[in-house]
Amino acid sequence: MSKRSYLAIALVFLFFILLAAEVIPDDFNGEWWDAKWHYRVKLEINSSTYERVDWPIEYEINFTALLAQSGVSGTFDINSTRVFEYDSSGNLLYEVPSQFDIAEDYDASTNAHGTLVFLMNGTTSAGQVRYYYVYFDIIENGEKNASSYDTDLNYSWDGEEINVSNFKITWYIDTLRGENTSGIYRVIGESGEMFITPDEENRTLEYVHYTNGTYNFSFDLRNNASFFFGPVRLIIIQKGNETFWNDPENKTNMSTIMKKYVFYSKNTWIKIIQNITATSPINRSSTPSGALAFDVGRGWTSYVSEGNPTDPGSWYWAGATAGGIGHVGIINLNESVPNFYANESLDLGRIGIEMNETIFSSISQTAVLHFNDTEAVSNQVSELRDRLLDPEKITIHPIETWVVIGAGTTEYMIYNRNETVEIKLNVTDDLYNLTKNANATFDMGTGEEDDETIILNEVGYQNGYHIFNGSYNLSNNATEGIWNITFKMYDS
Repeated sequence: MSKRSYLAIALVFLFFILLAAEVIPDDFNGEWWDAKWHYRVKLEINSSTYERVDWPIEYEINFTALLAQSGVSGTFDINSTRVFEYDSSGNLLYEVPSQFDIAEDYDASTNAHGTLVFLMNGTTSAGQVRYYYVYFDIIENGEKNASSYDTDLNYSWDGEEINVSNFKITWYIDTLRGENTSGIYRVIGESGEMFITPDEENRTLEYVHYTNGTYNFSFDLRNNASFFFGPVRLIIIQKGNETFWNDPENKTNMSTIMKKYVFYSKNTWIKIIQNITATSPINRSSTPSGALAFDVGRGWTSYVSEGNPTDPGSWYWAGATAGGIGHVGIINLNESVPNFYANESLDLGRIGIEMNETIFSSISQTAVLHFNDTEAVSNQVSELRDRLLDPEKITIHPIETWVVIGAGTTEYMIYNRNETVEIKLNVTDDLYNLTKNANATFDMGTGEEDDETIILNEVGYQNGYHIFNGSYNLSNNATEGIWNITFKMYDS
């Protein structure tokens, strides 16, 4: 009597991107961009009260915390961030140039946080909502290539002077000019030179000028700059010790400054942020409009000015009437103490930020400077102030993960040699309908070298499930024992 041999088939499932946990978003009508990216989060941005044009979005985001929402741990892939705009129906429109600037205490494994920066491009009407998905991933899912975008933003640095341009405006910064000033000394727009450029022996047009009532002070920023560049935003950071005015070697040993310039793609306004830290509480004020001074009286031979020194959002503006073109305006956007305000000094020919007498251990202030090289229009500055004080409203939705779940079956669990194994795969959960192909790999329990893979045929949809099937013929010398079938699903 001949002995009949049986082959037992055990099913094992391997999904192309099966994730550890699934978080179902509150609304998931947006098509998925690329299945190689496993996570995304939706941002809804409401322009609020005002129309905005090419408006910078600077959103603080923590990818480690987002991943934790879905029970995922891993090392954040800093090259993986991508931003796409969608319409209100969930249709993908286009990729948006973006950058992710890491925080000082960034850690890819435990604290992957920083600022996501992109432009809400074009014109966004008052009250209009725009929809963006931010895609990201962890290194464990395969490292992604860094993004690359064309940009109008560029800079150069020769160790003393900095040149920054975004095709609309070109700014020149000198870190070592007359009276040990460091700041913007020249501005060129599409229409030409905006100001009379001061000689090297004279002060820059923009600088800081503090006092304690007896002595005046500056900071030693000579040949000092660090750059954090992306396609949307450029940050320049300078750090230096407080010095007596026009005497950089004579340090007070009482405080240091971190001065930060922020330039944006497609925009003619910039931010200048000051953080001053003292070794112990000190008493300081600024000279008139000197906490951040802009000497319009030296930049033009004559000008007109107007503004409002009342906070919040105090502002001043000056427009050329001879000796130059256009205007410059300054806005007091933010401050750590309520002692800063925008003002002007007719005697000194300045507009700027003024600081009343303050005792502090640390202090910070953010100013916005607006430039126009074609016309002098004061309401451009006041309207920018309004938009900055009433910013866009950003709503972040729960993290979404691409989870694909399938159920593989065979007709029987035990087969004879020379029989045919009929295989069926039901894709039961494919939220974004990305499964395009599937295959099945037969492992005879003898190692990978003799594994066989067959491509499954797409049957279509039955009862809401995406169905694939196929068949495999067992040979006359098929190995006896436990076989595994591994199903894989692909998005292309």
